[in-house]
Amino acid sequence: MSKPIVILADLDESYLITLEFKFLKELNHAIELEVITDKGYFDEYFRNPRKADLLVVGDELYSQDLQKHNIGSLYVLTERMNQGGTEDLSVHKIYKYTSIREIFNELLSEGLAGVLTTESVKKETQVIALYSPIGGAGVTTLSVGLGAALARNHKKVCYLSTEALQSFQFYLSNKGCLSGEACNILKERNLHPYIQLKDYMRSEEFSYLPPLYASLSALGLTFDSYRTLIEDIRNSRDYDYVIVDMETGFHSEKTQLFGIVDKVMVILLQDAFSVHKAESLMRNLELKDGEKFLFVCNRFSREQKNWIVNSKLQNTAGISEYIGKLPLEEADHILKLEEFEEFQRLSYIFI
Repeated sequence: MSKPIVILADLDESYLITLEFKFLKELNHAIELEVITDKGYFDEYFRNPRKADLLVVGDELYSQDLQKHNIGSLYVLTERMNQGGTEDLSVHKIYKYTSIREIFNELLSEGLAGVLTTESVKKETQVIALYSPIGGAGVTTLSVGLGAALARNHKKVCYLSTEALQSFQFYLSNKGCLSGEACNILKERNLHPYIQLKDYMRSEEFSYLPPLYASLSALGLTFDSYRTLIEDIRNSRDYDYVIVDMETGFHSEKTQLFGIVDKVMVILLQDAFSVHKAESLMRNLELKDGEKFLFVCNRFSREQKNWIVNSKLQNTAGISEYIGKLPLEEADHILKLEEFEEFQRLSYIFI
């Protein structure tokens, strides 16, 4: 079976290199890639009939004559933001200076939809756990916001809350809880709980298992009830990312979960107590692995003293991202969270 043909054409060679690199990095063996940065060569290339599954062309090179060729999806890179589509609905315009990640994700999910085989683009599911050694650090807000931002970048996301008392439905339109029947499936600890729970999953911006209607202990569940479920979801490869929302506390079940996830995002605040708790955590876990453990400071304010600076935490691990205080009246729903630039920046750590 022949590989899909992708053509990238723009006179700005330095710009096109970054887009070319993204395609090569993600789809090197899955596509035939042609890159054109010279107008003379471009005109000569399209003098004869051409076939391509995806053509991405700069505004200065585009003409309606390109539609005479056998092109599956045609995207025009424009330097003018918020410009509408072309007169031909088969031609799409995309703002050139959107992040390369967003452009690539749109081209992959829309422009190459149905062209690439599942095996060509399907990667291992990445499991990201969000955790804080202190209470009230905003782990659930960041978990939901990160999941929404990844989904906005055309990623398939599954969100799981492992909190003893779950309340993430605050950010969702559907406030309903998980049924007792589904809770029993979790309680039974079957080898493949995801297959049995799949019909109970819901979806808004991302897929999620509805919140428990009572606490873990009241339902006879433990934190460990989720470990097999997480591994089962990962093995299904139905999602690009699984976001695991963890509550405060430190015990053996959590350290075991740290061992099976791909990334652990440790959330802290900038005050002295928060930094002290994070340093205590570092003494109990090997957190020097920057590939797995990363630290994020939430609700950061430049007007307040930042105790992270000059701390052991700063010298050993460093801070991957600072998230400012979100206006509460604008952060009460998943659709609002995904609009915040802070969550988009956070998602780029993983994309």
